Amino acid sequence: WFVIIKGVEGNPGLQTTRNWFRIEKFYGDYKLVFCPLVCKFCKVLCSNVGIFMNDGVQHLALSDVPFNVIFLKA
Repeated sequence: WFVIIKGVEGNPGLQTTRNWFRIEKFYGDYKLVFCPLVCKFCKVLCSNVGIFMNDGVQHLALSDVPFNVIFLKA
């Protein structure tokens, strides 16, 4: 499962479960998590978003190892 930028816009539900990511606190930083809670009857795979290397190119993908994110004030 890779992260892409062409999600479907619309109301929360079965058709948009692949679009829902959360930002969670993680050891003083933050991490991205894919675990949509917008559809109570949908079965979804919950996982951290991490870095996947493919031929030397980094991709965001679902992973057991989270990618830490730091937000700075502009």
